[in-house]
Amino acid sequence: DSLGAVCETGEINPEKLNKMQRHIIENTRLGIPLLFVSESLHGLFCDGASVFPQSISLGSTFDPELMEEIASVIGKEAYIMGIRQTLAPNIDLSREPRWGRVEENYGEDPYLTAKMGAAYVRGLQSNGVAACLKHYTAHGSPEAGLNLAPVHAGERELRDTFLPPFAAAVEAGAMSVMPAYSELDGMPLHASRFLLTDVLRDELHFDGWTVSDWCGIQMLATFHHVADSRLNAGKTALHAGVDMEAPSAYGYGKEFLAAAEHGEVNLREIDDAVYRILLGKF
Repeated sequence: DSLGAVCETGEINPEKLNKMQRHIIENTRLGIPLLFVSESLHGLFCDGASVFPQSISLGSTFDPELMEEIASVIGKEAYIMGIRQTLAPNIDLSREPRWGRVEENYGEDPYLTAKMGAAYVRGLQSNGVAACLKHYTAHGSPEAGLNLAPVHAGERELRDTFLPPFAAAVEAGAMSVMPAYSELDGMPLHASRFLLTDVLRDELHFDGWTVSDWCGIQMLATFHHVADSRLNAGKTALHAGVDMEAPSAYGYGKEFLAAAEHGEVNLREIDDAVYRILLGKF
């Protein structure tokens, strides 16, 4: 939690991050380095960093070369500060004008968004900082424009309209993907094995890591109500294909670790668990 606070407030101190990194590498059993993360939608979320126009303005340029150059500057500044992953680009399609996050996207057109998103990925990652595609997928058309509301779209519209920007960004080499908070066709994205494994991994050939949206796994229990406990929220998300949890452990916490140590977490036994939950068969 303290690490999250360091990056969320914008008060990123490279010396402090380096001190934390050395402590973890030298004093933990596995010595796995920390992955420091920050926002970078239109500039690194850090005091003193460059600030560029919002994405909707950059989209209006229809200039992928400019977008790549801007993202390269963001990547350089992030790398210097010790950040190795940023939560951008946002390649939702702004197709619901009442939605309060329209300015975060490049517009409503999938072709334009694909071009700009792929350019962002190339620019950012050319400097050793992982891009995170969000919000996978169809998040920009919520019911009544409410940020967490369900999205109503069929598979044809999903494949024709909402997936192409993600496919282009994956092809550009994007290293991470963040599922959307919302439900698509009644299924929470953080619980959708179809979208996170069958489509993202098997069809789009994504080989990076997926990271939950902030408290996205927790919301399977507290908001979507497709899990009745921390443990079942973790099982559901892991089975769907969520590799990492942010900002702190809920589904992948102490209960999950204890269950794994006692042999109670077996992915072969979880198949279609979320569908049973949705049908009211706890």
